[in-house]
Amino acid sequence: AVAANLSIFPSSRMCSGVGVAAATHLYAALPEVEFEGEFVDGVLMAESDLLATPIDVKDGMIYVPNGKGIGVEVDEDQLKKFAKERIEKRV
Repeated sequence: AVAANLSIFPSSRMCSGVGVAAATHLYAALPEVEFEGEFVDGVLMAESDLLATPIDVKDGMIYVPNGKGIGVEVDEDQLKKFAKERIEKRV
């Protein structure tokens, strides 16, 4: 996009907070890219999410999570709730 002088349209409509956190790190690392559209709309519209603490969005800005890994912690209870299949290790 930068080489072709094009803007990109990031979207999070189908993402959980985990996907948005990962994408936020990617987009923050891109040099001189022009964005179009509403990146965090999916997270803001969701009734519930997998994160223990929501993505930090204030005044139209998303803040890059800065914890371990991609900066977010998964709420294990929410993960179990949304899981379609549970796989357990056999000892």
